[in-house]
Amino acid sequence: MALRTDGPRGGILHFVEEYVWLEHAKLGGLTGTLDRCGVKPSIAVELDGPYSGRLVASW
Repeated sequence: MALRTDGPRGGILHFVEEYVWLEHAKLGGLTGTLDRCGVKPSIAVELDGPYSGRLVASW
């Protein structure tokens, strides 16, 4: 996994061969973490395959 900031209110998490479903487990984990920090995120999932892709978050 790699994290890249996308301005002061966003970030992109890159996953390569993560054997967990990005659109279910990783999306839920990121949403819950940001929610707990008092942030209401907008998160998009971009898949390159079943185990590779990105979570693009902004708030």
